[in-house]
Amino acid sequence: MIVRDAILRILEESLEESGDIADLSLDPIEDLHMDSVQLMQFILGLEDKFNIEISEFAEMSEHMGTIGELIDYLMEFIENKRER
Repeated sequence: MIVRDAILRILEESLEESGDIADLSLDPIEDLHMDSVQLMQFILGLEDKFNIEISEFAEMSEHMGTIGELIDYLMEFIENKRER
């Protein structure tokens, strides 16, 4: 749960949302109007926090249908990077 919370916090900071993003069924692009600058801030925040490199933007974008899908993908991605 700590990783999930950290991902959500970084997403909120990138989107400049003041409260919790409670609805994980929201689309970050369509519903929350995430632009390319915010997406880059999000990715850089993840890389800094988890000491990882995200270079597969196309693959990540396939998992951005909802915030929940994105978080699940990123949790698995982070775990796989930590195991290496």
